[in-house]
Amino acid sequence: MRITRLTILVVCLASPLTVHKWVAARQVSDTAKQSIPPETAREMADLKKVLVGNPGDPAALFNLAMDYAAIGDKTNAIELLEEMSRAHAGLDPQAPAGRPFVSMENDPRFRALIAKIQKENSPIIRSNETFVLKERDLAPEGIAYDPVDHKFYISSISKRKIVVVGKDGIATDFKQSGQDGLGETLGMKVDAKRRFLWVVSDSSAPGLPGRIRCRAVRTGNTGFSSTT
Repeated sequence: MRITRLTILVVCLASPLTVHKWVAARQVSDTAKQSIPPETAREMADLKKVLVGNPGDPAALFNLAMDYAAIGDKTNAIELLEEMSRAHAGLDPQAPAGRPFVSMENDPRFRALIAKIQKENSPIIRSNETFVLKERDLAPEGIAYDPVDHKFYISSISKRKIVVVGKDGIATDFKQSGQDGLGETLGMKVDAKRRFLWVVSDSSAPGLPGRIRCRAVRTGNTGFSSTT
């Protein structure tokens, strides 16, 4: 009975140590910290804290791997990606999402990892193309559909505007860049009954609170505005 209890105790203790062993090791292995950009160093430290509390977080593992790849530490980057792949989250280290991993493209371990992820997460295509936005620098964030007029509204982070696409697939500006103090546009929601489009946008000036704006779906005029 004592042996059984001892065995259980060893298993319970060994599991977190195995999961966290790389945290301490990699903290020590960052021998060239003076060459790491301050922002990257802070992000790496924050991600390691996240992983201590939630060891299998695939997003944290992925982002930390990107940071290691960015500073040229391919070994730790691949080890983190291998750990991330065990979560079967479908995160793809290939570009464009994994731009920092471009330098590792020819590494056999990296190629094997990509093949494994693709095999376990084959794409499922069950959709049809509705429209194509020709503004390649639009950086769309939010999308909302109006079931009354059968139109799509797309928000733009980079251009601080809202685009509307009709049944003909043609995109036009519903609200132009920065119009009425519109900041980077984020999430949106159509109120089909009252004919409003709720838009969440950040501040147009640093340090000011974000804003939730309500615009008339038909005219684009501002109907309500409040700070959050």
